[in-house]
Amino acid sequence: RVLLAIETVLPGSIGSTCNGFHSEIESENALILPISIIYDEIDAHVGGRAAVTIAKLLAGQSRKISVDTLAGAINYGVGSKMQQSIGKQIIAITHSASVAANADRHVVIERSRKRKSSSSSTFIQTRVVDGASRRKEIARMASGDLVPGEAEAFADALIRDALNQKDSFTLDPPDLRL
Repeated sequence: RVLLAIETVLPGSIGSTCNGFHSEIESENALILPISIIYDEIDAHVGGRAAVTIAKLLAGQSRKISVDTLAGAINYGVGSKMQQSIGKQIIAITHSASVAANADRHVVIERSRKRKSSSSSTFIQTRVVDGASRRKEIARMASGDLVPGEAEAFADALIRDALNQKDSFTLDPPDLRL
């Protein structure tokens, strides 16, 4: 969670640290962001507003912003020649419906066992869910198999809120008060 907080307040700081030893051939003014950041159950032991806040912070990290905007915000002094948009790939391993609803791509990973006589084998299956199957998966994450109708309505609300958040993305960090 410390990494998430640092990257939220100082966008690009982790990339600068990770890529601090780049080749001397590259420009001194080059702003290099990390290609991917993996968060493994960053939302463990939180729920409610805290889980929603973490979900929004993670989503905000992956949004594309102009390099000039980013450079101005963190005072890197990047010249006008770098006006392309940049973003990061954020991978979040989660059991939280709030975090999953904010994902651009939702991948379900399931483990199953098959027993053959005296031995058993474990299989891992992955599948991308979208549309109605994503809605059902977020509902399952939120409530298990209890009250599927209400859970799907809740999943719709989470997905709708995530879409609204994406449409109104700004560089400003969100209000972190709980």
